[in-house]
Amino acid sequence: MKISLLSLKPLLKNKLLWGGLVWVAVFPFVYEVLPTRIDMTMDKSLPFTVWITEKQFNPTVHHYVMFKPTVQNEYTAKVGYFFKEISCQGGQELIITENKEYFCDGRFIGMARSTDQYGKPVENFVFNGVVPKDSLFMTGTHPRSYDSKYYGFVKINQIERGATPIW
Repeated sequence: MKISLLSLKPLLKNKLLWGGLVWVAVFPFVYEVLPTRIDMTMDKSLPFTVWITEKQFNPTVHHYVMFKPTVQNEYTAKVGYFFKEISCQGGQELIITENKEYFCDGRFIGMARSTDQYGKPVENFVFNGVVPKDSLFMTGTHPRSYDSKYYGFVKINQIERGATPIW
């Protein structure tokens, strides 16, 4: 089948087509700056997939947030954003035991592993003391969650949005 310019003329005059093309081109930029929106994750570190995210939020312990990975490595290469829970924040005491158990103000928040799911050794974040001001320790609920137990603190200014799970 041969396509001629004459046969494309009605298609090119179609306002719905042009409106759709403009929407597809503009939507990602508009969506990025919305104050409140719905986001999804396929990450299994938390038991939720669909989130309401907000630009304005108060990052505090037990709240969820969305942020870009703070390190670049094989575990973050294909990740746009992390959704994690704030488990410890500036001013609280973070203690890590010899058994790689993490505690915030005496409350157990997780245990690090020595290897990833493929048996490859992973470095653990080691810190004992008061969490620095404007720093957050992030965790997931899955035992193999790639979180602050491996990459350390996340600065408050690195948080993109607050997140509330809806499903």
